[in-house]
Amino acid sequence: MDFNNPVDYEELVEHSLKEILQHEDFSRFLFWMKQRFGVSPQRSLFSTPDEHLLPMATNLALVIWNGTPLPGNKFRPQRISMPQRNQPCLCGSGKKYKKCCFLGEQQIPDIDENMIWPLLMDIMPAKKLKKGLRDGTLPISARVYYCAEVLDEGSSSKVIHLLQDYYFASSHKDTGEHAAYGLTLLFDAFDQQGMQERKLVLIDHICGTTASSPLKSEALMRLATIQADTGYLTEAFESLQKARKDTPGNPDVGLLEVQLLLVKGDFPLARKRARFIVKKIRRENEKFPDDLAWDPMIEFMEYVIKDPEKAASMTRGIHGSDDHEFFQWLEKSLQRPVASYSFKREKDFADQIENYPAVTRPHFTARPTTTLQKLENGWNDVCPVEPLFGVSLAPLSHENPWEEAAAPWKGFLFDHPEALDSIVVVDDLLTILTLHPAWGDLRMMEDLFEPLLGRGKAIVADNLELLPEDGCLPWMITENRPFIRTLMRIMIKARFQDDFVVSDIIAKQILHLNPADNHGLRAEIINQYLCASDDTRALAIADCFPGDTMPDILYGRVLALYRLGRKEEALDAAREAKSERPQVASYLIASQRKEPRELSHFGIQTGGRVEAWEYRTDMREIWKKTRGILTWLKKA
Repeated sequence: MDFNNPVDYEELVEHSLKEILQHEDFSRFLFWMKQRFGVSPQRSLFSTPDEHLLPMATNLALVIWNGTPLPGNKFRPQRISMPQRNQPCLCGSGKKYKKCCFLGEQQIPDIDENMIWPLLMDIMPAKKLKKGLRDGTLPISARVYYCAEVLDEGSSSKVIHLLQDYYFASSHKDTGEHAAYGLTLLFDAFDQQGMQERKLVLIDHICGTTASSPLKSEALMRLATIQADTGYLTEAFESLQKARKDTPGNPDVGLLEVQLLLVKGDFPLARKRARFIVKKIRRENEKFPDDLAWDPMIEFMEYVIKDPEKAASMTRGIHGSDDHEFFQWLEKSLQRPVASYSFKREKDFADQIENYPAVTRPHFTARPTTTLQKLENGWNDVCPVEPLFGVSLAPLSHENPWEEAAAPWKGFLFDHPEALDSIVVVDDLLTILTLHPAWGDLRMMEDLFEPLLGRGKAIVADNLELLPEDGCLPWMITENRPFIRTLMRIMIKARFQDDFVVSDIIAKQILHLNPADNHGLRAEIINQYLCASDDTRALAIADCFPGDTMPDILYGRVLALYRLGRKEEALDAAREAKSERPQVASYLIASQRKEPRELSHFGIQTGGRVEAWEYRTDMREIWKKTRGILTWLKKA
């Protein structure tokens, strides 16, 4: 076995953990390991010479067993000592260890805690996991290693579920580095879920109940960041000094200090501190200089040394005076009541579009009041971004409308708090935010993007109540686009937060308002109906788009008709689908296919292999649940 291959070794450890958790018995586990290596009369899984199989199996079993925390032992390993050379061998042969399973110079790597906990928690029965959480025997390090992987995958709600009970407890068994890192993960999960009040309560709780420690230092650093965000720099530096007393020499404290100095505008001192930190890190790692080649902290500090002013613009977020003034205007203007729009019915709109799926429904144009229209005309004169192209939410121009370029449009807004009555202005501001130097920064998103999107949501929700239930707001009518775009932004935000129930509701609302579906939402909606076995509604979506060649519509129609028992129609639909998109059928039918490489530089090629692969990835498991359909499709 190749121990230098981490994938190979990790796979063996994962299978071993599953076996250990079944019985928590070393003798049974050793027997299983010998079977896996072919020592028992079974075919070997490895190409190692026979005389080495038993020693390798025995020693691997011992190392993995000794590194595995057992739920039945309060999540601690139940270690078995390695035999001395002249002691009986563990394998049960009766021979001395040196004459039996002694491996000599070959060393089997120890189990890495970073690897063991995520694997163990991923396969552990839910009952044992809940018991460990309830009685406190599951150590915080276990949760932290696991949650680090989970958060990378976007499951912030699971991180909150696994961690918050530990940190909200009245006392903590561990207040060291593991606990501090776990607190960082929990704060990040709160940020992703928009749970800012919860985060502030936890910071206050940790600072009030925990003695000097890395855990308390982490809470103080996050408090300093929040204080700086809201313009309380003096208080932020005070919190920073408290964090430094709790963890002297902590490089994260040094990083935060430099960031706060940049926010304050003290560039000479920021550069000086950055130089000191770089020298200190290099001195502490002089034996391993290659490890610092891609160190992000070194990279940031060297950027500060080179150009602190530019580093400040990247770090500042909304801490600059101009941004803070904008934040204050926004906070005040949001208190205004939502303005009403009117909806003008358009005559003969559907007659202008061939194969339009909502011919009989009434169509409307959103109209602002005369006063609001006048304000929007003035805004258009100073708005720093061009109208968005097509269904894109990102501007074509990447010029920076912030900093010096912000004076005209910010001046207009500061003179007109009623500007936030307009969905057009709100829509433009949401676009302008995507060009902010700190776009994506959680604090900026909380303080600017979230409130603006909330305002847009309120305008859309209140005014759509005035629209008849079967009324449409066609995307083709330019005045309707800010309404539809706002709904798209709400849908995307919900998906980012893993709230797929809300995102699915919004997607269906958009398709209802804009039946022509310029955004292509029909594909995912028909797939949702098929996944839920709601074939009638899935077919209704497909029927709204006759002649549509999207794979999801073509093949969704086939699956829905087949499951509804309409086999003749299903056969006709299958022939049409295979004629229009033959690659999709090929990829759908095959039991195994490799993921193809897309050669086009212009996105996914229509009718190409990548398009077929994506449909297979999304829907093959749903097709397989219908017995015999893939064989039938092959013959159709």
